[in-house]
Amino acid sequence: DNGSTWNAVPVQLSDGLQDLTYRAYDKAGNLSTSSASVSIDTTPPLLDTSTTGKSGSSGWYVSQATTSISASDSLAGVENIEYNQNGAGWQTGSPFTSSDGVNSTSVRVYDKAGNVSTESMTIKVDTVVPKSLVSNQPGSNVTSGTVKVYGTSSDETSGLQFTEISADGGTTW
Repeated sequence: DNGSTWNAVPVQLSDGLQDLTYRAYDKAGNLSTSSASVSIDTTPPLLDTSTTGKSGSSGWYVSQATTSISASDSLAGVENIEYNQNGAGWQTGSPFTSSDGVNSTSVRVYDKAGNVSTESMTIKVDTVVPKSLVSNQPGSNVTSGTVKVYGTSSDETSGLQFTEISADGGTTW
């Protein structure tokens, strides 16, 4: 082919903007040069998540919980931010809101070079108060001696932690 085509030669380059220069000589000694710049990015983007809401006990939020996703990439730049909550499918953007229950969430961020960073999290939300039903001994509101109190309590989201009773208007439990 008289040297009219040549195959790509693998060259290891470090991250960042690289200036390349090509030279070609013919058999008579003539020289031609050409140059090109190429941007190399082999580093995944930085990913950060932050969830806000009113904190309860044991890692639960007792209000609406909003998660913000931020990303940065100093070389190629951020291309896309996505999340998938409770297997509902990948959604683009940030922030997102978690509803009552245990929310399993995956987050991924792509840079323009195709590198990806991922994070998984569990966001627990319970905005519903426990249900309680209390009654005194059957048959009468008047008794002498020991009072027997009957009750049931439940919580369908985070579960019931404990129950208490006060006989002085809530001063002591």
